[in-house]
Amino acid sequence: MFDRIDSFAVVELLLETESEVEKTVGRYVPLADESILDSTRSPLRRLQGWFDYVTDAVARG
Repeated sequence: MFDRIDSFAVVELLLETESEVEKTVGRYVPLADESILDSTRSPLRRLQGWFDYVTDAVARG
């Protein structure tokens, strides 16, 4: 997935996901970190990787 979207789309996806997570769980969960834009280890390399990343971030608090 990462190789198919540009950096603006990554930022938009990140912000939209943070907003939806906050609505769902009732608290802000930060998702941005240096790995998001790293093409070799980004959780955005696969859609399931993004889902797993978000799930882990919510669990961590």
